[in-house]
Amino acid sequence: MEYIDIGSLGDWGEAHTAYSGWKDTPAGMLKQHIDLYKRWYKKQPLSSAMMQ
Repeated sequence: MEYIDIGSLGDWGEAHTAYSGWKDTPAGMLKQHIDLYKRWYKKQPLSSAMMQ
């Protein structure tokens, strides 16, 4: 496996909310999602649209 995509935020897992009200995801919630992936995928690199 090359990397794990953190795709649990946004309308389609791309970290955007264009069709659900255009509200930004709070930084604390982003951190919770990233920490969750870091906990379970310790050896694989993580990637996400929200990290770019």
